[in-house]
Amino acid sequence: MRAERWMLAVAWLVPISLYVWVQQMPQPLLDEVVHAEQVELFLDEGWAPHPRLTMVPGLHVLAAGLAKLTGTRSLVLLRGIGLVGALAFLLAGWALARRLTPGRVAPRTLQLATLPLAAPLFPLFYTDVLGAALLLGAYVATLRRRFVLAALACASMVLVRHSLAGFVVWLVLVGVAESPRRWRSVLPLAAPLALFGALLLAMGGATFGDHEFHPEGLSAGNLPFAASIGVVLFLPSHLLALPKVWALLRDRPEQAALLIAVGACLAVGATADHPFNARDIDYTLYNRWVEWLFDTATGRGVLFAASMWAPLSFATFRWRASCFPCLFALFAIRMASSWLVEPRYALPFVVLVLVAREEEPAWLEWSTVPLYGLGTLWLFSGAVSGQWFPL
Repeated sequence: MRAERWMLAVAWLVPISLYVWVQQMPQPLLDEVVHAEQVELFLDEGWAPHPRLTMVPGLHVLAAGLAKLTGTRSLVLLRGIGLVGALAFLLAGWALARRLTPGRVAPRTLQLATLPLAAPLFPLFYTDVLGAALLLGAYVATLRRRFVLAALACASMVLVRHSLAGFVVWLVLVGVAESPRRWRSVLPLAAPLALFGALLLAMGGATFGDHEFHPEGLSAGNLPFAASIGVVLFLPSHLLALPKVWALLRDRPEQAALLIAVGACLAVGATADHPFNARDIDYTLYNRWVEWLFDTATGRGVLFAASMWAPLSFATFRWRASCFPCLFALFAIRMASSWLVEPRYALPFVVLVLVAREEEPAWLEWSTVPLYGLGTLWLFSGAVSGQWFPL
């Protein structure tokens, strides 16, 4: 127990160090511009939504309240809120790992701390990491059958990042599956779903303010892109699953063929034509990746292979969580609801896969930590130096 707590303390050093490091960049980075401007609008004009803000501004209201309470208007304060969210993210992930995979708490906590999809955002004023932290906290509370606490975490998650509301449905399924005879105990989780419905009515759609660049509709672009992210981040696990994939192809060819066909169809029909994806190639680092994947023959080949391999390989994974296959369907709906292709949209799903998959050999789990760390270091150093923005 003491060793596990020390591991959490070591993991916390990552966001704290990144927070100190990012002070070299006093200007807002990418979406921080919109988030910081929204806080300023609340302070100066009251309830004045920013035209480019997508999420429900629950975090921005909190930030404006803290700024008014402390008399401080600075990006340092806003990024401090992001840091607190990162610490909560690691705490919730650590608690979940202790419950689901007690033999792998140390490497999985450090995997979360160095995850290139999350760590570059730790010290920034973004909603992604805090939203994922609230999701993980709600999951822990659901497994402990503390459904009122889970509902409070989910309601907070909806107010911070309402696009994660679909995960509440999955938590309801988890709660019922864990104790089917006490299914009424999950009823508090109806409250955040009702809150989400009320927000949809109030907003007149699924987007808070920016209906131009984030319109309602479905797009296939994010799904093969997320599949490629899943293959890269869990490559050692996918290699370990090769014998199981072969067994699936041999013993259940119909299921394997269906998974391959779905992946291939998504890859063939995928585009990245959002204006933010299509603008200057040097705008962000991931713009370069998107351009290579979607607009070159080699990149299309990689995208096509990842889209077919990911469903096959993930189908062979074993999970320590109830109803985990249902999460894939909910995640696909979530990803398809965005026209903009962006890697951080896959963060909640990647984090849940990382923590909830079956325990793997210790050497394999530990081997990913330095690789993740190098990736984060490379991305974040480029962001602070101004060579590129983070994910």
